[in-house]
Amino acid sequence: MHPFIEKTIQELQATPGLANVCVLGENDKKLIAALEEKENKGVHACLAKSITLALTHDSQFRNPAAPIVLKQDEGYVFPPVPFPEVKHAVSSSPSRKVHDFLVNLLNIHTNEKDATLLIGFDVKDFK
Repeated sequence: MHPFIEKTIQELQATPGLANVCVLGENDKKLIAALEEKENKGVHACLAKSITLALTHDSQFRNPAAPIVLKQDEGYVFPPVPFPEVKHAVSSSPSRKVHDFLVNLLNIHTNEKDATLLIGFDVKDFK
C-alpha cells in the first residue's frame, strides 16, 4: 500500500469522531456505484477517485466543510464536499442503502447515531 494511504488511514483513525477506516476495492466501488442514487454526485465523485476510503463518524466529528444538499432545477443533489483533513480529497455521505451495504461489508457495529462516509482522492496528487 502507498505510504501516503497508510499515513492517511492512521491520521483519520486518530481523529476524534472517526472510526473503521478502510480502503474500498474496485469490486466494492462498482457495487456501490450501482446501488447509489444518481443524485448523490458526491458518492460518485468519491468512487471516481483512485482511492476511496469508507469510514464511520459520530457526533464528535466536525460539521461538513460545505453544504451537503443543494436544490437545483431538477430537484435536490448531494454534491462532493471538501475534506480538509486530506488534501485534494472529496467526501460524501451515502444513501441508506449504501450505508447498510458498507456496515455489512465492513462488519462494523455502529449505533444508530453513527453514519458512514466516503472519502476519495488520487494518489498521483501526493507524489
